Amino acid sequence: ITFGLAYHTGLVQNPPTSWADLWREDISGNLALPALFHSLMPALLIRTSEIAGGGGDDGAVVHGDARHSRVVDRRIDQISFPAGVTVGAILRDDEVIVARDDAVIRSEDHVILFLADKTRIRAVERLFQVGLGFF
Repeated sequence: ITFGLAYHTGLVQNPPTSWADLWREDISGNLALPALFHSLMPALLIRTSEIAGGGGDDGAVVHGDARHSRVVDRRIDQISFPAGVTVGAILRDDEVIVARDDAVIRSEDHVILFLADKTRIRAVERLFQVGLGFF
């Protein structure tokens, strides 16, 4: 899959030259991405996650069961995510699931999240922790 990067030359003074530039301070908050339900969006989410240092082997795997987890076997719209957190996609085995409200997160899923505020990382980690009774 090939992606392009488009910008308005009259508005962008320092044009991005790589996908990593999307995390620059002057670009942050000024991006337009395809709608989450667009057929290319899941692949774009995965690629940008990999560029930012994430990936399938980084430990971002959901664990637990419905009794001991606040996310396992729950629909996205049933989970109380911290403010500014958006689910981008769910990776299950070899399948990419677009994150709609009715998508269910299962044990062993990889969940791609977007955080508007990095200070929310700890709250997200707590949300995905399993209860002590699971062990």
